[in-house]
Amino acid sequence: MTGRSGADLASTLAAFPEWQAASWSRLRQAYRDLQATRLRSLSRDARSLLVQWNPNRRTSTTAQVDSGSIGRRPCFLCPENLPNPERALPFGKHLVILTNPAPILPDHLVLAGRSHSPQAILPLLEGIMEFSTEVGERLTCLYNGPRCGASAPDHIHLQAVQSGILPEERLVRAGSFPPGSHLHFEMIRQGTSISVFSKREHKRAVILFRGSSDAIIDALKITLEILSAQNAGPGEPMINLVAFRHGAERFVLLFPRKAHRPGCYYAQGPESCITSPGAVDMAGLLVTVRQQDFTKMDEELSNTIFAETSMDLPQQRSLEEELKRRLPHA
Repeated sequence: MTGRSGADLASTLAAFPEWQAASWSRLRQAYRDLQATRLRSLSRDARSLLVQWNPNRRTSTTAQVDSGSIGRRPCFLCPENLPNPERALPFGKHLVILTNPAPILPDHLVLAGRSHSPQAILPLLEGIMEFSTEVGERLTCLYNGPRCGASAPDHIHLQAVQSGILPEERLVRAGSFPPGSHLHFEMIRQGTSISVFSKREHKRAVILFRGSSDAIIDALKITLEILSAQNAGPGEPMINLVAFRHGAERFVLLFPRKAHRPGCYYAQGPESCITSPGAVDMAGLLVTVRQQDFTKMDEELSNTIFAETSMDLPQQRSLEEELKRRLPHA
């Protein structure tokens, strides 16, 4: 199969996973195992918070991402280290599309950099919007920061999954973002080419961008500048992104973070719960790899996990005020 770009990318990617699985036994087994994963609602509103039991995500969930551990293993996204059956589709000038052998959701793909460079959001912004535009409403694009969900922080990459499954994405697609109930977003800024909303739900800070690709990219750059000023630590601000297209509009959900993993990840005994939130989790689908964690996960525990990993309320309010001040009115 050869890669394509343009209007037929969505149809190409629709056939890609099955085509790849035909020659890759590991992927075939992963797709069979995905059918056996369990899913249930955690909240009264079944759309807003879900938990999944997915044992095949253990390696990714428990990945050691310190510099020493990364230095001792080959990069599994570099072309020379891909298993022999795996094939890549070119996308744009800098990315290739791979199937994910440990899928969370159907059509789980990885968009990896053609060259080995550290995970970073700024070089990927145009690729995120281009991919979201070209695949229509079939796939949703994900970004995990190097310190909050990326199991390969040494190699720049995005991910994609089937659209319309992540709870937070579904709420936006249903139009639940005007001011109103506690499930809805509050308006921060509205212009001709960009609208920005904010909310705090289940202890998560969520910023929603809706508008043209160029306007969203500009707004995200401003947001990253504000977050960098708020957190003077090394590297880029801790964030997760979920980007998708709905009709003619483009949307990006931004989840500002303060920690990689919650306290229960490191706890022993009955307090232990192995979960390591990335974009999928922050968007309302918490992935567990042990049955006992899937069983005991409830709204209270999930709120604790989000409270320990998402941006604090005072910082969120500060971010909102800065966005009101710095984003264009027109």
